[in-house]
Amino acid sequence: MSSSLIFNAGDSNNREKILKQLFQQLYQQNCSQQQKEYLVGKIVKLVLLSRTFCRKYQGQPLFGIYLEIYTQAKFQLLEDILPENSPYKISELGTISWQSKVKNQAFRNVLDDERLKQLALSVQSYPPNSELRSYALRELIRAIKISGKLCSPYKYRFSPEIYQVIYEEALMETFMYICTKIDNYDPQRGNKKFMNWVNFKLEKSVLFCCNQLKINQELQFFKLSDLDKITNPVNSPSLAESLLEYLKKDPDKIFTRSYIKGKPEANFRTIALGRITGQSWQEMAQQFDVPVPTLSSFYRRNCQRFKSILEQNI
Repeated sequence: MSSSLIFNAGDSNNREKILKQLFQQLYQQNCSQQQKEYLVGKIVKLVLLSRTFCRKYQGQPLFGIYLEIYTQAKFQLLEDILPENSPYKISELGTISWQSKVKNQAFRNVLDDERLKQLALSVQSYPPNSELRSYALRELIRAIKISGKLCSPYKYRFSPEIYQVIYEEALMETFMYICTKIDNYDPQRGNKKFMNWVNFKLEKSVLFCCNQLKINQELQFFKLSDLDKITNPVNSPSLAESLLEYLKKDPDKIFTRSYIKGKPEANFRTIALGRITGQSWQEMAQQFDVPVPTLSSFYRRNCQRFKSILEQNI
Protein backbone atom coordinates (compact mmCIF):
# COMPACT_ATOMS: atom_id res chain seq x y z
CA MET A 1 0.00 0.00 0.00
CA SER A 2 1.41 3.38 -0.98
CA SER A 3 2.12 6.17 1.52
CA SER A 4 -0.42 8.37 -0.28
CA LEU A 5 -3.11 5.76 0.38
CA ILE A 6 -2.26 5.73 4.08
CA PHE A 7 -2.33 9.53 4.11
CA ASN A 8 -5.73 9.68 2.45
CA ALA A 9 -7.00 7.19 5.00
CA GLY A 10 -7.27 10.06 7.48
CA ASP A 11 -10.86 10.46 6.26
CA SER A 12 -13.06 8.02 8.19
CA ASN A 13 -15.10 6.88 5.18
CA ASN A 14 -12.03 6.41 3.02
CA ARG A 15 -10.27 4.59 5.86
CA GLU A 16 -13.21 2.18 6.14
CA LYS A 17 -13.02 1.39 2.42
CA ILE A 18 -9.27 0.77 2.61
CA LEU A 19 -9.65 -1.47 5.67
CA LYS A 20 -12.32 -3.55 3.95
CA GLN A 21 -9.99 -4.03 0.98
CA LEU A 22 -7.20 -5.13 3.29
CA PHE A 23 -9.49 -7.59 5.07
CA GLN A 24 -10.61 -9.06 1.75
CA GLN A 25 -6.95 -9.83 0.99
CA LEU A 26 -6.32 -11.09 4.51
CA TYR A 27 -9.19 -13.59 4.40
CA GLN A 28 -8.25 -15.09 1.04
CA GLN A 29 -7.43 -18.78 1.31
CA ASN A 30 -4.14 -18.42 -0.52
CA CYS A 31 -2.88 -15.63 1.78
CA SER A 32 0.54 -16.68 3.08
CA GLN A 33 1.70 -16.18 6.65
CA GLN A 34 4.09 -13.45 5.54
CA GLN A 35 1.28 -11.66 3.69
CA LYS A 36 -0.98 -12.00 6.73
CA GLU A 37 1.58 -10.34 8.98
CA TYR A 38 2.08 -7.53 6.46
CA LEU A 39 -1.68 -6.93 6.05
CA VAL A 40 -2.40 -7.07 9.79
CA GLY A 41 0.36 -4.54 10.38
CA LYS A 42 -1.24 -2.18 7.83
CA ILE A 43 -4.66 -2.67 9.39
CA VAL A 44 -3.38 -1.90 12.88
CA LYS A 45 -1.62 1.23 11.64
CA LEU A 46 -4.84 2.48 10.04
CA VAL A 47 -6.98 1.66 13.08
CA LEU A 48 -4.65 3.54 15.40
CA LEU A 49 -4.70 6.64 13.18
CA SER A 50 -8.09 7.55 14.63
CA ARG A 51 -7.22 6.94 18.28
CA THR A 52 -8.32 9.55 20.82
CA PHE A 53 -5.88 8.31 23.49
CA CYS A 54 -2.07 8.27 23.43
CA ARG A 55 -2.05 11.19 21.01
CA LYS A 56 1.23 12.87 20.25
CA TYR A 57 2.11 16.05 22.15
CA GLN A 58 2.44 18.91 19.65
CA GLY A 59 3.45 16.47 16.91
CA GLN A 60 6.39 15.07 18.87
CA PRO A 61 7.02 11.31 19.12
CA LEU A 62 5.32 9.55 22.03
CA PHE A 63 7.41 9.25 25.17
CA GLY A 64 7.41 7.64 28.62
CA ILE A 65 4.23 5.95 29.82
CA TYR A 66 2.35 7.07 26.70
CA LEU A 67 4.76 5.24 24.40
CA GLU A 68 4.64 2.18 26.65
CA ILE A 69 0.82 2.01 26.60
CA TYR A 70 0.65 2.68 22.85
CA THR A 71 3.18 -0.06 22.10
CA GLN A 72 1.36 -2.61 24.26
CA ALA A 73 -2.00 -1.69 22.69
CA LYS A 74 -0.46 -2.09 19.24
CA PHE A 75 0.80 -5.58 20.12
CA GLN A 76 -2.66 -6.42 21.49
CA LEU A 77 -4.30 -5.31 18.23
CA LEU A 78 -1.83 -7.34 16.17
CA GLU A 79 -3.01 -10.43 18.05
CA ASP A 80 -6.71 -9.57 18.07
CA ILE A 81 -6.96 -8.86 14.34
CA LEU A 82 -5.52 -12.17 13.16
CA PRO A 83 -8.33 -14.13 11.47
CA GLU A 84 -7.99 -17.06 13.88
CA ASN A 85 -8.44 -14.73 16.90
CA SER A 86 -11.16 -12.37 15.68
CA PRO A 87 -14.68 -12.92 17.11
CA TYR A 88 -16.26 -10.57 14.54
CA LYS A 89 -18.27 -11.40 11.43
CA ILE A 90 -16.51 -10.65 8.16
CA SER A 91 -19.18 -8.05 7.33
CA GLU A 92 -18.26 -6.09 10.49
CA LEU A 93 -14.53 -5.93 9.83
CA GLY A 94 -13.23 -2.50 8.93
CA THR A 95 -16.42 -0.60 9.75
CA ILE A 96 -16.23 2.52 11.90
CA SER A 97 -18.00 0.79 14.79
CA TRP A 98 -15.60 -2.16 14.53
CA GLN A 99 -12.60 0.17 14.58
CA SER A 100 -13.90 1.79 17.76
CA LYS A 101 -14.55 -1.55 19.46
CA VAL A 102 -11.21 -3.21 18.76
CA LYS A 103 -9.26 -0.06 19.50
CA ASN A 104 -10.95 0.56 22.84
CA GLN A 105 -10.71 -3.10 23.80
CA ALA A 106 -6.98 -3.16 23.08
CA PHE A 107 -6.33 -0.10 25.23
CA ARG A 108 -8.68 -1.42 27.92
CA ASN A 109 -6.68 -4.62 28.17
CA VAL A 110 -3.51 -2.59 28.66
CA LEU A 111 -4.88 0.01 31.07
CA ASP A 112 -4.57 -1.77 34.40
CA ASP A 113 -4.52 0.20 37.64
CA GLU A 114 -0.73 0.41 37.67
CA ARG A 115 -0.61 2.13 34.29
CA LEU A 116 -3.42 4.48 35.27
CA LYS A 117 -1.42 5.33 38.38
CA GLN A 118 1.62 6.09 36.23
CA LEU A 119 -0.48 8.39 34.06
CA ALA A 120 -1.63 10.24 37.20
CA LEU A 121 1.93 10.56 38.50
CA SER A 122 2.96 11.85 35.08
CA VAL A 123 0.44 14.68 35.47
CA GLN A 124 1.85 15.53 38.89
CA SER A 125 5.36 15.72 37.45
CA TYR A 126 4.49 18.73 35.26
CA PRO A 127 4.14 22.31 36.57
CA PRO A 128 0.56 23.52 37.19
CA ASN A 129 -0.98 25.40 34.26
CA SER A 130 1.74 24.20 31.90
CA GLU A 131 0.92 22.87 28.43
CA LEU A 132 2.45 19.51 29.27
CA ARG A 133 0.22 19.18 32.34
CA SER A 134 -2.84 20.00 30.23
CA TYR A 135 -1.79 17.32 27.75
CA ALA A 136 -1.21 14.79 30.53
CA LEU A 137 -4.58 15.57 32.13
CA ARG A 138 -6.41 15.05 28.84
CA GLU A 139 -4.67 11.72 28.39
CA LEU A 140 -5.49 10.68 31.96
CA ILE A 141 -9.19 11.48 31.63
CA ARG A 142 -9.41 9.62 28.32
CA ALA A 143 -7.61 6.64 29.84
CA ILE A 144 -10.04 6.52 32.77
CA LYS A 145 -13.01 6.54 30.38
CA ILE A 146 -11.55 3.80 28.19
CA SER A 147 -10.36 1.60 31.07
CA GLY A 148 -13.82 0.36 32.04
CA LYS A 149 -12.88 0.68 35.71
CA LEU A 150 -15.31 3.44 36.71
CA CYS A 151 -17.85 2.25 39.26
CA SER A 152 -21.63 2.85 39.09
CA PRO A 153 -22.64 3.53 42.72
CA TYR A 154 -26.32 3.46 43.80
CA LYS A 155 -27.33 2.39 40.30
CA TYR A 156 -30.34 0.37 41.41
CA ARG A 157 -31.90 3.14 43.49
CA PHE A 158 -33.20 4.90 40.38
CA SER A 159 -34.74 4.15 37.03
CA PRO A 160 -32.14 3.78 34.23
CA GLU A 161 -33.07 7.13 32.67
CA ILE A 162 -32.86 9.10 35.91
CA TYR A 163 -29.63 7.36 36.90
CA GLN A 164 -28.07 8.23 33.55
CA VAL A 165 -28.66 11.92 34.19
CA ILE A 166 -27.25 11.69 37.73
CA TYR A 167 -24.27 9.66 36.58
CA GLU A 168 -23.32 11.97 33.72
CA GLU A 169 -23.33 15.00 35.99
CA ALA A 170 -21.39 13.09 38.67
CA LEU A 171 -18.80 12.06 36.08
CA MET A 172 -18.33 15.66 34.94
CA GLU A 173 -17.85 16.76 38.53
CA THR A 174 -15.42 13.91 39.18
CA PHE A 175 -13.32 14.70 36.11
CA MET A 176 -13.25 18.36 37.10
CA TYR A 177 -12.05 17.34 40.55
CA ILE A 178 -9.28 15.20 39.04
CA CYS A 179 -8.15 18.07 36.83
CA THR A 180 -8.02 20.61 39.68
CA LYS A 181 -7.01 18.37 42.60
CA ILE A 182 -4.70 15.81 41.01
CA ASP A 183 -1.88 16.91 43.30
CA ASN A 184 -3.97 15.66 46.23
CA TYR A 185 -3.64 12.12 44.93
CA ASP A 186 -1.37 10.04 47.18
CA PRO A 187 -0.30 6.74 45.59
CA GLN A 188 0.22 5.24 49.05
CA ARG A 189 -3.43 5.58 50.06
CA GLY A 190 -6.57 3.73 48.94
CA ASN A 191 -4.80 0.35 49.01
CA LYS A 192 -2.31 1.94 46.62
CA LYS A 193 -4.87 1.78 43.81
CA PHE A 194 -5.45 4.88 41.69
CA MET A 195 -9.01 3.93 40.74
CA ASN A 196 -9.96 3.64 44.41
CA TRP A 197 -9.22 7.37 44.67
CA VAL A 198 -11.25 8.13 41.54
CA ASN A 199 -14.22 5.92 42.42
CA PHE A 200 -14.38 7.24 45.99
CA LYS A 201 -14.83 10.72 44.55
CA LEU A 202 -17.33 9.46 41.96
CA GLU A 203 -19.46 7.86 44.68
CA LYS A 204 -19.53 11.13 46.62
CA SER A 205 -20.39 13.03 43.42
CA VAL A 206 -23.34 10.75 42.70
CA LEU A 207 -24.76 11.45 46.16
CA PHE A 208 -24.13 15.16 45.73
CA CYS A 209 -25.90 15.24 42.37
CA CYS A 210 -28.86 13.36 43.85
CA ASN A 211 -29.23 16.03 46.52
CA GLN A 212 -28.71 18.90 44.12
CA LEU A 213 -31.25 17.72 41.61
CA LYS A 214 -33.69 16.52 44.30
CA ILE A 215 -34.56 13.58 42.15
CA ASN A 216 -37.36 11.24 43.17
CA GLN A 217 -39.62 8.85 41.35
CA GLU A 218 -42.59 11.29 41.41
CA LEU A 219 -40.84 13.41 38.80
CA GLN A 220 -41.37 10.61 36.29
CA PHE A 221 -45.17 10.94 36.24
CA PHE A 222 -45.01 11.85 32.56
CA LYS A 223 -43.67 8.44 31.66
CA LEU A 224 -46.24 6.57 29.61
CA SER A 225 -45.60 3.32 31.49
CA ASP A 226 -46.55 5.01 34.79
CA LEU A 227 -49.59 6.76 33.35
CA ASP A 228 -51.02 3.50 32.07
CA LYS A 229 -51.06 2.11 35.61
CA ILE A 230 -53.61 4.70 36.75
CA THR A 231 -57.21 3.45 36.80
CA ASN A 232 -59.61 5.46 34.64
CA PRO A 233 -63.42 5.57 34.53
CA VAL A 234 -65.04 3.14 32.08
CA ASN A 235 -65.45 4.49 28.54
CA SER A 236 -63.25 7.52 29.27
CA PRO A 237 -60.04 8.26 27.37
CA SER A 238 -56.92 6.96 29.08
CA LEU A 239 -54.97 9.42 31.16
CA ALA A 240 -52.06 9.11 28.74
CA GLU A 241 -54.28 10.01 25.77
CA SER A 242 -55.79 12.96 27.64
CA LEU A 243 -52.35 14.22 28.58
CA LEU A 244 -51.08 13.88 25.02
CA GLU A 245 -54.11 15.73 23.69
CA TYR A 246 -53.81 18.57 26.20
CA LEU A 247 -50.10 19.00 25.58
CA LYS A 248 -50.63 19.04 21.81
CA LYS A 249 -53.34 21.71 22.06
CA ASP A 250 -51.49 23.78 24.67
CA PRO A 251 -54.53 26.12 24.74
CA ASP A 252 -52.83 28.97 26.60
CA LYS A 253 -49.42 28.40 24.94
CA ILE A 254 -47.82 28.23 28.37
CA PHE A 255 -45.90 25.03 27.61
CA THR A 256 -44.52 26.40 24.34
CA ARG A 257 -43.42 29.67 25.97
CA SER A 258 -41.32 27.79 28.51
CA TYR A 259 -38.10 26.83 26.74
CA ILE A 260 -34.37 26.41 27.29
CA LYS A 261 -32.59 29.75 26.97
CA GLY A 262 -31.76 30.49 23.35
CA LYS A 263 -33.58 27.35 22.18
CA PRO A 264 -37.28 28.14 21.63
CA GLU A 265 -37.66 24.87 19.75
CA ALA A 266 -36.60 23.05 22.94
CA ASN A 267 -39.77 23.98 24.80
CA PHE A 268 -41.61 22.03 27.47
CA ARG A 269 -44.44 21.00 25.15
CA THR A 270 -42.09 19.43 22.60
CA ILE A 271 -39.89 17.76 25.22
CA ALA A 272 -42.83 16.35 27.21
CA LEU A 273 -44.46 14.99 24.07
CA GLY A 274 -41.15 13.43 23.10
CA ARG A 275 -40.77 11.73 26.46
CA ILE A 276 -44.32 10.38 26.45
CA THR A 277 -43.98 8.96 22.94
CA GLY A 278 -40.73 7.19 23.81
CA GLN A 279 -37.93 9.48 22.64
CA SER A 280 -34.73 8.97 24.60
CA TRP A 281 -32.77 11.79 26.23
CA GLN A 282 -29.92 11.14 23.80
CA GLU A 283 -32.19 11.50 20.77
CA MET A 284 -33.60 14.80 21.98
CA ALA A 285 -30.19 16.07 23.05
CA GLN A 286 -28.98 15.57 19.48
CA GLN A 287 -32.17 17.02 18.04
CA PHE A 288 -31.90 20.27 20.03
CA ASP A 289 -28.10 20.34 20.39
CA VAL A 290 -28.46 20.54 24.17
CA PRO A 291 -26.56 18.42 26.76
CA VAL A 292 -28.64 15.65 28.36
CA PRO A 293 -28.28 17.04 31.93
CA THR A 294 -29.50 20.49 30.80
CA LEU A 295 -32.44 18.95 28.96
CA SER A 296 -33.41 16.68 31.84
CA SER A 297 -33.08 19.38 34.51
CA PHE A 298 -35.29 21.74 32.48
CA TYR A 299 -37.87 18.98 32.04
CA ARG A 300 -37.97 18.11 35.74
CA ARG A 301 -38.32 21.74 36.83
CA ASN A 302 -41.24 22.25 34.47
CA CYS A 303 -42.88 18.99 35.53
CA GLN A 304 -43.10 20.48 39.01
CA ARG A 305 -44.06 23.90 37.70
CA PHE A 306 -46.98 22.66 35.56
CA LYS A 307 -48.04 19.64 37.61
CA SER A 308 -51.05 21.31 39.21
CA ILE A 309 -52.24 22.75 35.87
CA LEU A 310 -52.05 19.38 34.16
CA GLU A 311 -53.79 17.58 37.00
CA GLN A 312 -56.67 20.05 36.82
CA ASN A 313 -57.13 19.72 33.06
CA ILE A 314 -56.69 16.04 32.24
